[in-house]
Amino acid sequence: MWREEDGIIYLSVTSDGTTGPDWIDRLERDERFGQKGFGLCSDAEKLIGTMEFVSTTGVEMEIAILKGSRLVHGNRTLRQVYEESFARQYASLTVEAACLVRVAVTDEDIAAMGLQAVVVMHEPAYDQDHQFRYVIEVPREKDDFILDVYPHYLDEEVSEDTGFAFLVPKARSA
Repeated sequence: MWREEDGIIYLSVTSDGTTGPDWIDRLERDERFGQKGFGLCSDAEKLIGTMEFVSTTGVEMEIAILKGSRLVHGNRTLRQVYEESFARQYASLTVEAACLVRVAVTDEDIAAMGLQAVVVMHEPAYDQDHQFRYVIEVPREKDDFILDVYPHYLDEEVSEDTGFAFLVPKARSA
């Protein structure tokens, strides 16, 4: 269950040991998505299915979602998102957290948050040609994807209806 405090959305998730390949299967078989024929975009699937994917068990994460609408219009960039997250002492998440967020929030939850998507701010990845830098996005019924990718370029304008998820350090999440 998520909550909003002072314009920031908070969500708690706990890891359960699901491996990357098992996440792919789990998400694609989830009845919330499977009946609609949704899948993972190929870049997100590759990232989740890699050997670098680290699964954990019993790790509780408090996640803060900063709405793009909190940022100053005309200067609403990914760089500004990071500046606000650093000022709040938030940390980067993991690819595993993207999967946990996807099962924790429904498309209806994302809509109720006033968002079109939640971008999980983990260590950015590159496509196979090293041309495109991206992070995983949890979209709301976008292009039939359960998980998609979001371009990671610091000076690109971000939408006011996109949220950006970061880890709240344990000392701050009380």
